Amino acid sequence: MAEFTRHFLIIILPLTVSNILHIIVVKYHMLPWLSLPVWEKGFGRNKTYRGFVLLPLLNAGALWLCQRLLPQPVDHALLLGGVLGFAYMVFELPNSYIKRRMQIAPGGRHVVNPYWGLLLDKSDSAFGVCLCYFMMTDIAIAHILTLFAISVITHLSMSFILFKIRLKAAL
Repeated sequence: MAEFTRHFLIIILPLTVSNILHIIVVKYHMLPWLSLPVWEKGFGRNKTYRGFVLLPLLNAGALWLCQRLLPQPVDHALLLGGVLGFAYMVFELPNSYIKRRMQIAPGGRHVVNPYWGLLLDKSDSAFGVCLCYFMMTDIAIAHILTLFAISVITHLSMSFILFKIRLKAAL
């Protein structure tokens, strides 16, 4: 169980903290010079350079701080945190691209099956982070699958909470 807790503190906690901080930056229009879309026609206006710069940096810092909770330090915590933050952003792109092809507005939901769309929106980045972490470490397959499930549930829960407290515009 201690090994699983370690992986939880490496993946879930830092990404939750870094994403909340990123949402605050977006909500209050901080760093506007980085808020340019990466490819508006392909991914929409919400996928910006700000996310690709900020999320890896925030996640690197969050992981570096979270490792203080662990009895054994994380090897290359800043690098691992940065890579996982970048993976989070990259693995959101295919879903955004597909949604733009389906004429779904940035931040919008699929009208035919909104629950499937919501699940896909909340699992794409979790899949990418877990895949990268699995490839970079010696985590057991059962642990990474469990962390993936927890990641999706955490993402759904935090999105709901942030929406309810009006920090996030949509689920």
